[in-house]
Amino acid sequence: MSFFSKKIAWSWMLLVVALTVLITFMCTYVSMRNVAHQQQNDAYEESYAAEDPTLTMVKQLFEMNYIGELPEIDDSLTLDGMIYAYVAATGDPYARYMNPEEYSAYISSMQGDLVGIGVQVIYDEVTGGIEIMLVMPDSPAEKLGLQTGDLIVGVEKLRCETDGYEALVNAIAGKEGTDVRLTIRRDGTELQMTATRARVKSLSVTYEMLSDEKTGLIRISEFNATTPPQFKAAVDALQAAGATRLIYDMRNNPGGQLDSVLSVLSYLLPKDSVLIRVADAQGGEVSYSDTEEVDHTVDLPMAVLINGNTASAAELFTSCLRDYEKVTIVGELSYGKGCMQYMYGLPNGGALSLTTRMYSPPSGINYDGIGITPDIEVSLSDEAAKLNPLKLTEENDDQLKAAIQAVADRGDK
Repeated sequence: MSFFSKKIAWSWMLLVVALTVLITFMCTYVSMRNVAHQQQNDAYEESYAAEDPTLTMVKQLFEMNYIGELPEIDDSLTLDGMIYAYVAATGDPYARYMNPEEYSAYISSMQGDLVGIGVQVIYDEVTGGIEIMLVMPDSPAEKLGLQTGDLIVGVEKLRCETDGYEALVNAIAGKEGTDVRLTIRRDGTELQMTATRARVKSLSVTYEMLSDEKTGLIRISEFNATTPPQFKAAVDALQAAGATRLIYDMRNNPGGQLDSVLSVLSYLLPKDSVLIRVADAQGGEVSYSDTEEVDHTVDLPMAVLINGNTASAAELFTSCLRDYEKVTIVGELSYGKGCMQYMYGLPNGGALSLTTRMYSPPSGINYDGIGITPDIEVSLSDEAAKLNPLKLTEENDDQLKAAIQAVADRGDK
């Protein structure tokens, strides 16, 4: 199947860390092919069976003339380097080679099947600690009693003030079933705790009822395998709590799997609605429609929040709802990625993705390199823009305020 990706320089967003895995904020709209055609594999193996004479000469020159002591060099690393360089030289901005380890980690992240303690954190510049912003359900962190607002100031023998944020984050990561000792600061008191790392499901969807007790806010961080059930549960829970309006926050959402976003859209739109149009290099076009077994539609006033880091699947979500006149779009111009990558499994256990298709929302209007212009253009204040997105609230988030007004206006029509 397919999934989206985008290589974004996250700037301060790199401070947002899900300690359940090593951070990857690159997801793409690709079609998975775990096993490449045998002919492709045979050609691949044959092309690398004989080593390039230039590479052979470079090796020999080092071996014969280098004044230092050469380490033992893994030939697979040399091959990886060659492939990385070739992919970069193609000029395809979304092409990506993943070695076997990277590919395995990527597949796990897309499945939402992660190993860690199950918290989402940011770096707290004031205290110098790692602030817990979210504790995932049924995670080691929840079982340990960790709470939102707790600060992780030490991991094993490391301390945040001396060893740094990144060192502590890396120390928390580890193998399933192993223990990690944490020093937690809560209300000024330091507590020693031991968590056992476990496999947990990522939380790609969070939601809350806003202060007007009429508007439900649903944030989607990316579209992976966990998103559809979490999204549907969020919509149902908010409507059961009395929400008569919904806002979907797609800001800083880099995309994700095609199946995921189509399933989410299917929960909002009437059955058999066209959701995406895909065109190949020969000009052929294929349309994908809602084929979910359960026919479910949401007819509440709705809005979508976007910004410059809203990309790929998140842009499809936004533009599809726009084409059916279901939402008001609020925020800033989106990134603009309307091309699709296929991912091919390689004989070495790695994978290669490269751009092979263009995709468009139901209207057929492609926004690749253009982006989606909001109906209501609003920027964050200078002060709010400096904050980590997880620190934005109703009070300091001017974009959210505008979205709240937008859904109220739609409800009044």
